[in-house]
Amino acid sequence: MAELIQADLAQIGIRVNINDLQDVSRKTIRESQMHGMVLTGWVADSGDPDNFLRPLLSCSAKFTGWNLSNWCNRYFDRALNDAIAVKDRQMRTLYYAKAQEILSERMPVVPLAHGIYYSAAARSLHGLEINSFGSQSFVEVSRGY
Repeated sequence: MAELIQADLAQIGIRVNINDLQDVSRKTIRESQMHGMVLTGWVADSGDPDNFLRPLLSCSAKFTGWNLSNWCNRYFDRALNDAIAVKDRQMRTLYYAKAQEILSERMPVVPLAHGIYYSAAARSLHGLEINSFGSQSFVEVSRGY
């Protein structure tokens, strides 16, 4: 991916040197400040938007080493905090939409790709409800033929 980005940027006159830092921690990369761009990945352990947005882009994440963009926006953080404080799903959705609107305007990161989580189950299973937040309970599951 880094080589593809390098080639695309070369077409518009931007020269990019690639440094492979696979064995270096995120905190070390962020603190080194020897880069203008970082290509990295993230796998969230749940489908909750907070699990992606807060650890990678909040102001407090600058100090944990996870926020490699070193970006901090108080309005973005406020939207995240408002979202996590309410239980109503529609209100949370509105707050996260606001946070994503701020991201879209400021562009501290450029998402390139994302994975899709698939689940499969035999038709003979009854009571199985797939949870989009990553955890799966089998308490109510039974097999019938």
